[in-house]
Amino acid sequence: MNTDATKLIVICAISVIAIIIIWRIIHVNIKNGKSFGEYSTKLIAITFIVAMALIAFIYDASNSSSAFALLGTLAGYFLGYKKEKTDRDNE
Repeated sequence: MNTDATKLIVICAISVIAIIIIWRIIHVNIKNGKSFGEYSTKLIAITFIVAMALIAFIYDASNSSSAFALLGTLAGYFLGYKKEKTDRDNE
């Protein structure tokens, strides 16, 4: 089997798995009647970032250092973001 075909199959599998995970997070929030909170947004963002990093690594790891830097920056933002508490949250 051609290596390009193998890469394409793996990339498609990663994409489908990421889409299923993101869809499931959205489905659970809708089913429970909740709006998107801080944790739901983080879960979706981290799932997307991990999938993109895996795809970038599989496609061509030697030329994707800038893509990894950008994905790392996004991951740091989403994991480091913390909603400020207001006086109303403390009650």
